[in-house]
This record gives sequence, structure tokens and C-alpha cells, in this order.
Amino acid sequence: MSQKPRAVQRFAGVFLAPNYLLNATDTVEEIAERFGLSFEAAMIRKGEFDAFQRRASGKRRELPSIVVNYLKDAQ
Repeated sequence: MSQKPRAVQRFAGVFLAPNYLLNATDTVEEIAERFGLSFEAAMIRKGEFDAFQRRASGKRRELPSIVVNYLKDAQ
């Protein structure tokens, strides 16, 4: 996806599905259906919302298990 359509998807997601209307338990499918977003826009919005929630709570994103396993094996 080029930068321009991705920017449009991000704007649509933030405009149509603001943080105060989302829940941490919402799935991509629920966001798409409730707010009338495309699956791609809802997927982007879910990722942004999850990142916002992590930053607000001070939590760091967990490493993928494949990375954790690699680091364990490297020791």
C-alpha cells in the first residue's frame, strides 16, 4: 500500500473511531462493523489504539515469541 492511501486509512480510522469509543477487547472485525471502516482501516486503527493503550499504561510491547526463543538460544 502506498503512503497516500495508508494515510487516508489512518485518518479515516482516527476520525470515525476515536479512542474514547474503543475498548481494549474490540477485535478488528468489531471495529470495522461498528464504525463502518474497511478491514484494512480497522486493522490499522486497532494497532494504533493498542499502541496508545500501551503508552498510556507505561507498558512496553512484548517481543514476538520467535524473537524470545532466538535470544534464549543465543545465550
